Amino acid sequence: MTKKFLTPLPPEGVLPSEWLSLLATRDPNGNIAAEDVDKVLINVVLTEEMLETVSKTLKDAGFTIVGDSESDAAAEVPDSIIIEKKKSSSKSSGSTKGDAIGLYLQEIGQVQLLTVDDERRLGKAIQAGLSAKLTELPETASLRDKRDRRAIISEGERATEELVKANLRLVVSVARRYNGRELQLADLIQEGNIGLMRAAEKYDWERGFKFSTYSTWWIRQAMMRAMSEQGRTIRIPGHVVERMNRLKRAQRELVVELNREPTVEELSERAFLEPDQISELMQLSTVTMSLDAPLSQDEDSSAGYERVYDDEQETPLDIAERNLLVDVIRSELSNLPERERRILEKRFGIHDGKPMTLDDVALEEDVTRERIRQIEQKTLARLRHPNNSRKLRGLIDEE
Repeated sequence: MTKKFLTPLPPEGVLPSEWLSLLATRDPNGNIAAEDVDKVLINVVLTEEMLETVSKTLKDAGFTIVGDSESDAAAEVPDSIIIEKKKSSSKSSGSTKGDAIGLYLQEIGQVQLLTVDDERRLGKAIQAGLSAKLTELPETASLRDKRDRRAIISEGERATEELVKANLRLVVSVARRYNGRELQLADLIQEGNIGLMRAAEKYDWERGFKFSTYSTWWIRQAMMRAMSEQGRTIRIPGHVVERMNRLKRAQRELVVELNREPTVEELSERAFLEPDQISELMQLSTVTMSLDAPLSQDEDSSAGYERVYDDEQETPLDIAERNLLVDVIRSELSNLPERERRILEKRFGIHDGKPMTLDDVALEEDVTRERIRQIEQKTLARLRHPNNSRKLRGLIDEE
């Protein structure tokens, strides 16, 4: 039986068309990715009240925000990454971008994290400083009043700096999720830091939000806005980017379910898009390459037009990295019970590269389709646990 959902009215400040597009991204269980919520809020001034309203509106209608700011806020830059960066940067004396990031990770890793009481104390000082800035003293004010006002403003500025510095690791954690897309990691960190600073200025400690939870929305919004505006040679409007992402997600899901490339009609039904929009969006998804761009990070020459090559062809390094990743995945799967391991191997085509649908696996295992889905979700959740996914995360982080 298909679960039914209400269609709630959009919160104030959110365009109805974008709100309906957000609701269309839900999966059959009513899960909506936090990243899709970010896209709807990309041009909205974020406040604790706005975030509460959006979350409550979706929850009351039966939807669930998955991969939300709580998971981002709980993530930090692991010590192993900081140590690895330290080793790599100490081996090279060049001033490369990787070395700069390594040194940056070392620096922010030494800053002590804040407690909830610390956040409230700093938030109170920030608010007092901003209030003092906006309050003009009369010309007849005493020297002591003027001195007190300057002291409050200075204390607020110091509190802002302390709050921002203590959460720089959070920015790196969020940036790593988007690394390899439209912008480089260093650019993402820079944009995320700008979002973090804005969050510190807007933070209302009296509403009870953890600062890390609240600031994650600002950080992701800043990164996504930068990717939208700076990530392409020709800028694509935000609402079109949202449709492109929805189409890509639908295509990935259908390829796994159908074990073939989906038709335009199937994509249209799954992505809630008109058939004539599909081909247009697919064409827009092609990345525009500049012939003047350097051929590699190690080359100073910008004469990319002098050597046109097939970038679809795998290099020996690509093949080695893929084989290593497959070996690690198989190693992790070998720790699972026989039945769970077998189901995941079939579902994701671990051995032959041909993923099977839920129905096909259910037929071979002689159980219901729903039972296969439950086993798959439970097993994936177990693999995602930090204790089980450390090897995989380490391999992906090194790429």
